[in-house]
Parts: sequence; C-alpha cells; structure tokens
Amino acid sequence: MVPFRLVGDHLQQGLHQLASRFPDKVLNARGMGTLCAFDMPTAAVRDQLLAQALTHGLHIGGCGDVALRFRPALIFEKWHVDVAVEILDKALKELK
Repeated sequence: MVPFRLVGDHLQQGLHQLASRFPDKVLNARGMGTLCAFDMPTAAVRDQLLAQALTHGLHIGGCGDVALRFRPALIFEKWHVDVAVEILDKALKELK
C-alpha cells in the first residue's frame, strides 16, 4: 500500500497535467493531497464534464458555481488516480 500523501501528490500532478493539456477548460487546479478541486469556465461546461465522466464510470461532484471537487474514498491508491485522470482526459476531449 502506498502512503496516502504520495497518492495525494500523484493526484495533484495529474490535475496539473490536465490543466496544461486543457488550459481553456481546467482552471485553477488546487488542493492538498486528495482533497482537491479545479474550476471550469462555466457551470454548463462543468455539468457536461460531470455527466461525461459518469458515463465512463467516474463519479465526481460539482461544487459552487463552476468548481469540480474530488471526494475520494478512504481506500484510494495511485492506480485509482491513474484511472480517474484517464477518464477525465477522455471526458475533456469529448466536450463540445
């Protein structure tokens, strides 16, 4: 089992990579460990991403006006992060 702090660092790196690949969609990636979030340009775009991610098996939540917030389970390892970031990448590519 990987220490929880390393998993959080891995998730933060994944979100910052998404922000660099999709600078017009993934804004203000932030957080500490696995308690993290990022903003989307509008609530409509955020809601579309949430729906698209859910169709690929990732259930994440919206928060506030335009934020997307992670609330991972207590059992959350690096491979879970890899799956989540891969799904987000796929969903972001599918946004219209």
